[in-house]
Amino acid sequence: MDARLIALTNVNLSEAVNRRNFREDLYYRLNVVHIHVPPLKERTKDLPHLIRSFVKTYGCKHGRDADDMTTEAMALLAEYEFPGNVRELSNTIERAIIVSASKRIEVADLPESVRGAVQLQRRKAKPQTLADLEAEYVRETLLATKGNKTEAARILGISRKNLYERLARMGEGIRMKDEG
Repeated sequence: MDARLIALTNVNLSEAVNRRNFREDLYYRLNVVHIHVPPLKERTKDLPHLIRSFVKTYGCKHGRDADDMTTEAMALLAEYEFPGNVRELSNTIERAIIVSASKRIEVADLPESVRGAVQLQRRKAKPQTLADLEAEYVRETLLATKGNKTEAARILGISRKNLYERLARMGEGIRMKDEG
């Protein structure tokens, strides 16, 4: 029998051997051909192709009529670092397909953990004023309520009129649909 074993790891095995956390003889048996595949966060050019492929695959698997994702959702995923690599991206898209109510995956369909991590990355990247943080919170609340201003105002603990005033100050106007 002629067999080949392909093994994947996110651990540097040569360092693990040096620390005596991995058997040296096994390392040399496995390390015939070493292929380094950079993590997904270093291959952002691959994201659109992978995402579209997963949308198609999981749309069919779950009998959903999903065909793509919004530009905003794609941009958010491009900012995320995917510590779980391609498997995490696959699971993220499958979840979004399952929870999405439309043909296109929206930011609100993505897991809160992904949205929150990107928000944290953005905050760390640039210092924000209190007004910036408030505007970001208002936008996120509107996204979470899918544009329902009555519900967003309730969550924010302000009146609908106050929400409209804040949106006007933010330069947002009344672009989102009003459901209430």
